[in-house]
Amino acid sequence: MGKTAFEMCNNNRIKLKTSDTNQHPGFIIESNDTTALSCIGWAIEKYFDEISPQLKPAFQGILADFKSRKEDLERP
Repeated sequence: MGKTAFEMCNNNRIKLKTSDTNQHPGFIIESNDTTALSCIGWAIEKYFDEISPQLKPAFQGILADFKSRKEDLERP
């Protein structure tokens, strides 16, 4: 999902970081970047059906958190 979000944001709003084993890359975003939050949200939604049932609640929480943060940042 990190790579998908990275590609959706044209590689300039999200920085990918890799683990020592390169199997589970993560990502880094600026906490006030609403476009990056949107890209990550879209990536989670795109792959949500493929996420294992045990992990879905965690990703639902991440998605809800990102949506809430984005809404807070967009308020005047």
